[in-house]
Amino acid sequence: FANKAKTASLNFWRSYGGAEIDYIESLPSQKIAAYEFKYSAGRISRSAASFTRQYNTKVQLITTENFSEFVLQ
Repeated sequence: FANKAKTASLNFWRSYGGAEIDYIESLPSQKIAAYEFKYSAGRISRSAASFTRQYNTKVQLITTENFSEFVLQ
């Protein structure tokens, strides 16, 4: 069915060194989606770079400019 609900595990990530990622979705397909929220566009944080290196997953930057697209996806 096209409207079948998708279940995702929702988490955040924080390293012992204090690096953090705001929002992580772990999907049943074992795919991980990571997001960092900022009020305005800018560079992605060192925390995001650390997460990307450790988990081989790109962190997407969500700002006021693309927030509605993120919510509606």
